[in-house]
Amino acid sequence: MTSEEIWISLKSDDFLSQFMNKVEHPEIDLHNFTQQSISVTEQLSKLTEGINLLDKELQRQVLEKHEDLVSQATWVEKLQGVLSIMHIHVQSLVSSVERVRMKVVDPFNRLETQTKVLARLHSTTDLLRRTARIQQLAKRLPGAEPLKAAHILSELEELNRDVNLGGIEILEQEEKQIKKEAAIVEKKASRIIEQGLANMNYEMVGTGIEIMVKLGKAEVEVQKLMDKLSSNVESSVKEALDMDTLVPPTTRGGAGRVAGVNIPANIQNFRNKLWTTWESTLTTHVYTACAQIALVQNVLNKTLSNASTLNVTGSDEKSDIAILFWNQIDDIMTKYLLQAAKSSSYMKQALEGEYPKLLRLHLDLHKKLKTLNPADTGSKPIFPSIGKCVKKFETAYLSRSVMLVLDAVREMFPEGEVSVPQTPTTDKVDSLIKLISSELSVSLVDEALTVPVARNITKAVSLFCQKGEQMLVNTPEATQVIEAPNSSQELNVNVSNIVYYFCDQMKNVVSNLGLSRHVAAVILNAVESGSNLSQQILNPLLASILVAMESILLTIHNEDYNLTEYNGSVSLYLRELQTFTARAVSTYLAPFQNQLQVANSCLEVASRAVGIFLRHATLVRPLSEEGRKKLTADFKTFEDAISPLCAQLSELGTLYSTLRSLRPLIAATPEEVAASPVLGQVIPYSLAIMLLFSWGPSELPSPQESVGWTISKLSEWLDNHSNERDTLELLSGAVKQYEQFICAQNKSSFHQVYPIIKTLLEKGIKSSSSRQRS
Repeated sequence: MTSEEIWISLKSDDFLSQFMNKVEHPEIDLHNFTQQSISVTEQLSKLTEGINLLDKELQRQVLEKHEDLVSQATWVEKLQGVLSIMHIHVQSLVSSVERVRMKVVDPFNRLETQTKVLARLHSTTDLLRRTARIQQLAKRLPGAEPLKAAHILSELEELNRDVNLGGIEILEQEEKQIKKEAAIVEKKASRIIEQGLANMNYEMVGTGIEIMVKLGKAEVEVQKLMDKLSSNVESSVKEALDMDTLVPPTTRGGAGRVAGVNIPANIQNFRNKLWTTWESTLTTHVYTACAQIALVQNVLNKTLSNASTLNVTGSDEKSDIAILFWNQIDDIMTKYLLQAAKSSSYMKQALEGEYPKLLRLHLDLHKKLKTLNPADTGSKPIFPSIGKCVKKFETAYLSRSVMLVLDAVREMFPEGEVSVPQTPTTDKVDSLIKLISSELSVSLVDEALTVPVARNITKAVSLFCQKGEQMLVNTPEATQVIEAPNSSQELNVNVSNIVYYFCDQMKNVVSNLGLSRHVAAVILNAVESGSNLSQQILNPLLASILVAMESILLTIHNEDYNLTEYNGSVSLYLRELQTFTARAVSTYLAPFQNQLQVANSCLEVASRAVGIFLRHATLVRPLSEEGRKKLTADFKTFEDAISPLCAQLSELGTLYSTLRSLRPLIAATPEEVAASPVLGQVIPYSLAIMLLFSWGPSELPSPQESVGWTISKLSEWLDNHSNERDTLELLSGAVKQYEQFICAQNKSSFHQVYPIIKTLLEKGIKSSSSRQRS
């Protein structure tokens, strides 16, 4: 049987399988399984049978693997031999190590003992040396100058460092003497520093600080000095803002005054005394204290570079003492200014209402403090900022300032229903300008204040223009140009004039005060809203004038230009145009005070009128030789007619050049028109082609006839299609209709103007295409 078959046989037997399971699961208790129904004899028989199977299997495997077992037994014997040899070597190594240890340990112990003796000898020698030096230096202390004594004490401190000399009887007398002399030197150094600061003597302060550094008392001395100076400043600030000091009993309000309340009898005198006292406090106490600290800082920076920063904050952070001191002074002033404003409404009104004065005093102080900065431009400034104490009142002042100017504007434009709206008078505007100028003037003490004040002024300017805009009348009667000016138009003109006057005065204020470029730009940008409002009033009126002029110019087609003889009379439509433009300018535009803006706006109207005249003049048909003379004369009369709108027609630029260049071409032949050097540059091709239509036969339709439009509709289409190519394509359509007519009639030739028009159309389209590509 094979191994697998034996295994299966044992597992299949109910009794033997229990022992197989015990092999796989050792936790199984076989005692319970053996108490089964089979007898003991049967159990023994099965056990014997199983053991025999196992014995046979072991014999079979031993026979099959006999050679491997023998080989393994041989190697075990060889391994035992190797282990025996290694054991002998290990024993030999242990013996060698023990011999070496015996040779090293004894010398090491002796060396360690000698080293300890040497260390003790060195310590004793050093102690004797220090003791001798201390005794020698102690004898030199009495009667020595403070600086020299400080050097001796510094050396003595160095000798005592890292060594405990207590308990040495020989040094007890010297220790008492050293402590006594150190206290004397420290007091002398303090007096030297005090005298040096009082006289602002750099050498004395430097000497005192150097002594304190040598004594190790520099930080304590500087802290003591800062505390003393800040305490003096605090006392002076508190006294300067004390209402009992500012309002003595003899100057307070009379009978009926509330007990315990300081009420100034004269507010202006109270404020004058407040500012005088505060200025004296800043220039005397605050500046002097800061100057003394700056002197100490310079001494530390220049003569004691290794002590330029001292830990006087009570923490691990180190700061320049001048900056630290200035922050303390700033906090003190902030504290008492806020307390004063809170405790007295009169003080609060003075600090907030006259904030620029407060700011100016602190700016003057800061300018003086900046002179204390090191001359070296690369050095860090000692007093870098003005501080935060005055900034607490800036918000309140700006709020009061903006409300002041806005209320002044609102008073000029009463709210509610008014039967007859009235624009503000120039006197009221002058009062507002005076107020604005005053607010800007007092803010000039500092650019940082001028900018927010300027923004407040812009709010007032915007409100003024907004109130003026609300008064405007936007009904059709406000833009009529036929009858005499009505009340709506007069109101609009008055609004425009008063806004112009206000904005003009604002520009004068900006110019006279010499504001910075940035601040001036802020205000002038707001002033531009006034010009926009005037333009908003002008535009509808100018549009009505232009509509009327266009209607008059359209009647050119009612004139007879197919004359046999021209007598030199002026065309009816031009007489009407001359009368209208003169009346419109004198009646509707002259009342506006901002004539520069009116003139610029009239330039646009005149330019538009020239374009309309050129368009209709080239569309006139039929046109005889005498009619061409009349049309040529109309060009000159037209210039006179629009001269009230534009005194110098040359200001119209290209359009005026086109007007002057087209005039001689009215009577020129088609060939001369085509050969004109200004064609395509000054005179558009489309304009020249429309003029040539008047030379054509009746079969050549006018542009409006080719598409079934009226003259008015054609003019409207041309307004909406300013592209030269679009106009040329429209004219090309009229020419194509003529070509189709000739072909339908089987005529042998075209009119002599046809090839000229055709050539100009090709040139014009080619020119417009090249311009679009470029």
